[in-house]
Parts: sequence; C-alpha cells; structure tokens
Amino acid sequence: VLRGNSTIENLPPDIAKTVAILLSEYKDPDIITEGSALKENDPGVSTMTAEGLKEKFMERPETEDRPITDKELDKLLEGFEEEQKPKKYKKHDAGFFYSTWGSGIQYGYNYTNEILLGVDLSLGDSTTTTGGGSGISMKSETTFSTYNVFARYHLRDGIADGLFGQAGLALRSWNGKGSVIEDSTNAKIASIKMEWSPVVFVSGVGWHKVWGLSFSVGINASMGGSRTIEYTENMQKFSDSLKKDLEEKTDFPTNLVIYIGYSF
Repeated sequence: VLRGNSTIENLPPDIAKTVAILLSEYKDPDIITEGSALKENDPGVSTMTAEGLKEKFMERPETEDRPITDKELDKLLEGFEEEQKPKKYKKHDAGFFYSTWGSGIQYGYNYTNEILLGVDLSLGDSTTTTGGGSGISMKSETTFSTYNVFARYHLRDGIADGLFGQAGLALRSWNGKGSVIEDSTNAKIASIKMEWSPVVFVSGVGWHKVWGLSFSVGINASMGGSRTIEYTENMQKFSDSLKKDLEEKTDFPTNLVIYIGYSF
C-alpha cells in the first residue's frame, strides 16, 4: 500500500481489515477512466505564461528602499547622454584664401554640421604675354574683383568626412586691356579691350577639415558667363592664330582656391 503497487486482494486478512476501517472514514473517490485524468480549467491549478514563470523564479538583485544619489544618477545617465547628445560643431569660420581669381577673405556660417553658407571677396590681376611672330608680341593685363555667395554640403561619415560640393553665384567686375608691340622699336601698333559679364553661376568640389585651424582646398568652374574682346588695329592686323592664343590665355573658366582660417 505504501508503495502504491498492491491491491486489497493481495493484502493479508488482518492488514486488509485495518485498511478497510481507515478508509471507511472517507468518501469513495470518483472512478477515473482512460483519458479523463486531466481536468481542464481546474480552479485549484494555477497557470502562467513563460514570461510570468521567468518573473516568478528569476534571481533578483538586492535593493535598498532609499532615494538615488546625484553621483549614482550621473553614472546611470553618463552613457545614455553620450549616445543621445549630438556632436557639437563651431558655428562660424573665417579666414584668408589664395585663388586663380585673386586673393581675398572668406566667411562661412555652419547652418548645420553638414551645410555651410558662405561669402567671399577677392581681388587680383593677371599679365599675359603672347608671341605673335614676325617681330611682334601681345601683352594683356586683366584685373579681377569678385564677390561670391555660395552654399556647401559636407559629408561627415568615414573616410569621406570633409568632402563637400559647392554651388553659388559670383558677381564679377573683370576687365582687361592690352597692346601689340613691335619688338624692334617697342612701338604700340594695335590695342585690345576685354570685358566679362557681371554674373555667373559657380559650382565645384573640395575638401575641408578643422584641426585647430580651418583648412580647405577646392576647384570651382564658372558657367553661363560671357566675354567680349574689342580689337583696335592701327598699323598691324591681328592674325586668327594670335586672337585664338590670346582668348585661350585670358579665359579663366576655373578657379583653384586654397583657404586657411579659424573656426569659432
């Protein structure tokens, strides 16, 4: 009986009688047939989900019922604040530059970490000498005054960090003049006059980085502008090759810019 593998028929008569007396105090149990041992929705049996089971039996750290200290709060928020806080960047950038179109000053305002709005002003001049052959030469002088308004978009990820694309408008006050000189007598035998349209669209690419000082290098190209050249022929007629050589050397369609400044 203790092992649960004996029936009443297998018990000795005196033991069977004692068991019968003891069990007579209890009601007869329900007869359990095959398949009926499991009762659904038994109010005496509690059920729970896997999450509830984990919550009930998981190990719990020791806790104290007290207010959190400032030091503990700072330590708790330290990593979170570093992840959420955007990287700071300087709002202003100003300095000097040298370019094909002259030297000047530049100012930029960082609207965001990627977008910079800028202006610059440059002044310069260029002298070009062209050999015309047959003992004559052409000398031209060009003066540049350029005011440029532009916007840049910088890449800020990985190895491309600092690369930018730029577009804007350039207001130009460019003019030039020249003369054709007879080499043997140094006499002026003809003259030229050059003028450029005042407004052109300028775009380009470059690279900008800040290491204490701000440094950038870029290349721009002008589009949509025009130029007129007026030839005055006194004692010498300009040949087509001489005109072509002069026009190529005084075109200035691109502008290489090297800048150094300071961010603040």
